[in-house]
Amino acid sequence: MKIIVDNSIIQGIFVTVVGSTIFGLIMVVINYLLRMICPIRKKKVFSSYKYDKQKIEDGSNVLQMIEGQDEFLQGAIAHCIYRNISSHNIAVDRAYFVIDKISLRSYKRVDIICHYAEELIYLYVINNGNVSCYDLNIQFYAKDCTENALKELLGEKYVGNYSIAELKKGEILKLGVWKPNKKCFLREYLKENWLIFCGNVHSEGEELVANRYLGTLLINNNKFDFTYCQGDSPDVESRAVYVDKLRKKPQKFELDLQYALAANSDKHIQVAIYPSETCYIKYHFEVYTDTVAEKCESDVGQAHINVPIYKTEGAFFHTLREWLMDNKIEHYYLNDDKLLQKKVMI
Repeated sequence: MKIIVDNSIIQGIFVTVVGSTIFGLIMVVINYLLRMICPIRKKKVFSSYKYDKQKIEDGSNVLQMIEGQDEFLQGAIAHCIYRNISSHNIAVDRAYFVIDKISLRSYKRVDIICHYAEELIYLYVINNGNVSCYDLNIQFYAKDCTENALKELLGEKYVGNYSIAELKKGEILKLGVWKPNKKCFLREYLKENWLIFCGNVHSEGEELVANRYLGTLLINNNKFDFTYCQGDSPDVESRAVYVDKLRKKPQKFELDLQYALAANSDKHIQVAIYPSETCYIKYHFEVYTDTVAEKCESDVGQAHINVPIYKTEGAFFHTLREWLMDNKIEHYYLNDDKLLQKKVMI
């Protein structure tokens, strides 16, 4: 059987094959030129609370982004990951961290401090946010212990519930002071040898503090002792930005970065942001290289950073406790004595 193929069909196939080949070659050339002109690609920009132990190719620390996480306490770590998509090393001359927008925001925070000194238990409430709190209800209790049992231990002056109409920004109020009864403690709590104190705070029906651990009363060497909550040691950042003045105009911070970005590898930049006040921040990174494009600008990241008025020290409140005792604070308003309060201000 003889098959006859129309010449036009052969020409069409040839044109299609040649056209596809040429198009493919063009795309390869374009891709090559793009890699030569702009070889750095932005991969990810995000905020985190701290550095993580996980490593990536260049050995720097990485914290995997948690979806929806953009609110932080006292500071945040801004992250940016770049990739060199070329087959050669690229020299990075300089890099910048740029704050595009910064604005103040309200922060409602109330802290409770339970302190033991000179055989007495002290209870303080502190408005550690930047707005006044109204219609507060504060509960102070011990786990697995009734109110009557606490009155026997701490005395008839013990009060488990407090109502406060208003607590102004930075206001500190001593709620109570009690002397625990050692005989009662040994009789009622000798088996466990400890009593855990906790607290709750509501403001206008909103829960601000829920079952907060305040400390543990125990007997040590036949004497009362009191331990406070424990926390991790702070992370050490290699680069940090301190934002003292919340300007409306963009702020540009040069980072002390000079390195070679290896071929087909990632580079992870981390910058700690410490603002002086509670705020919302939008930011991006800029990296300058020895390539034709020179500048590579990241996507925009964001963070809501809450800054308390008084030092929290990881919920230990060491400095604040000492300050309250040394100055015999009963009731204190923010800026009553600016020199005196300087020691405990963030």
